[in-house]
Amino acid sequence: MSQTNPPDFLAIKERCAGMLEPEVYKMIYETARSSGPGDLVEIGTARGAATVALALGIGASANPDRNVVTFDLLDPLNYLEDAERHVASGADLSERFIAQIRANIDAFGVTERVHLNFGDVADTYPRADVRAPLAGVMVDADGALDRDFALLYNDLAPGAVVIIDDCDDAAHLWRWTNGEIRVDLKHKLTASFIRYFTKLGLLEPTAVIRNTYFGRKPLAATQSVDFSRLDIIGVYREIVFSNVDRSLVPVGPVHGARTAAVKVLKSRFPALYRTLRNALQR
Repeated sequence: MSQTNPPDFLAIKERCAGMLEPEVYKMIYETARSSGPGDLVEIGTARGAATVALALGIGASANPDRNVVTFDLLDPLNYLEDAERHVASGADLSERFIAQIRANIDAFGVTERVHLNFGDVADTYPRADVRAPLAGVMVDADGALDRDFALLYNDLAPGAVVIIDDCDDAAHLWRWTNGEIRVDLKHKLTASFIRYFTKLGLLEPTAVIRNTYFGRKPLAATQSVDFSRLDIIGVYREIVFSNVDRSLVPVGPVHGARTAAVKVLKSRFPALYRTLRNALQR
């Protein structure tokens, strides 16, 4: 039976420490709700906020008997409050992450509709219980859309929805406790691939909300695509020389990974900053 009451997207964001704004989770939900028959695949589970929005959207759709099949590498550097600890000690936090993800999904009553897969998606997707043709895909991973599309683009039904986060074409820098600087070109790479795949007729845009792209696989895209024959290396060349937004560069004394990030969180994501601050003080 489909749902009747709209979800509380702020509650989803806060419970799952989501990096997106409620309006984006609402659009993710609406996109899943309006998608056609077939499973939805998500690459980049994180804490499960978008996973929950996708699963709730499926539950409210005309085809509720389908699943969100989600994949995550469990990279500790993707979990801000634990990044400093990982960098300092190399601690394996994967079991803790998995327990938190499961608890978040269970809190919104969508456990039976979500299939979790952990590890490199190149290894886990071919073995996963995925029912193709797919109704859509959401990608919020490392920007390597060539890998992700080579894995599943041909499994997408024509007209399938495509959601891609971090499309703002910006470079980011982070400085960790040990003084190392992490250069994050994911957003630049993501934007470059979206332009390239759109030029090839593999994507059609429908909307961009904040830094999240919403589109679809064109209805005319009925032929299989051999991604090994595309000029993928040319896309990577585009990001070799990238300008960095000065507002995102940590300045002055830096006392750890968390310090470098808090300045950005306070100004750009105040609700998320409060959530993380409260969690760290427990």
